[in-house]
Amino acid sequence: MVIRCLTLACLAILYLTQGAEAGAWPRGDGAGFLQLQLRQPTTGLAEAPIASAYLEYGLTPSVTAGGKMEIDLDAGTLSSGMLFGRWHFTSDSFPFKSAVEIAVEGNEDRLWVTPTLHLGKGFDTAFGPGWIDTTLSTDLFADGNSTAYTGFAQIGFKPADRLLTMMGIEAMYQSGQSQMKLMPSIAWEFGEGRHLTGSYTHTRKGDTLDELSLGLWLNF
Repeated sequence: MVIRCLTLACLAILYLTQGAEAGAWPRGDGAGFLQLQLRQPTTGLAEAPIASAYLEYGLTPSVTAGGKMEIDLDAGTLSSGMLFGRWHFTSDSFPFKSAVEIAVEGNEDRLWVTPTLHLGKGFDTAFGPGWIDTTLSTDLFADGNSTAYTGFAQIGFKPADRLLTMMGIEAMYQSGQSQMKLMPSIAWEFGEGRHLTGSYTHTRKGDTLDELSLGLWLNF
């Protein structure tokens, strides 16, 4: 029931609204972003991938809303869903772009709330324009399961007009267990506001399998 409600809400957003995720940067009033992605574990290349759709939409200059859903193509079922609201509160006296986000996520087994702090900053380099985007989040489970803490940082560069290169690192801690992932990725702009993306997720510590991902970014 939880998954069905989240799915309907995500589809409603897509219906009403007709670069990369904005993160700490405001999406912009009336501006939208859609990411479609296929993820494949490297140990199961013969299996069907996991498909996902992620949407952001700028409700106001300082408020971004959106959602995400993942579908297990092998089982033909929706595996998880998420809805979020993000408030951007940047100031000229503060050196970083910043935002606070509240998300409601769920799957067939549980529902949880995730507050997140976003911090980001752009800069110039010898390799072209660059940026760093960081997040700190906490998963609060409705069923009393142990709280999970996650930190993420991504550094990116734009060495050519149509090329973005990125490296991300994610660390998670829950119930005395930790996990760390490295996520190199690239994006190629093949049209105005349209990018093809490719990424590899390597788990340095933890039980999650390594993954290959292909995606499409659409700005509107």
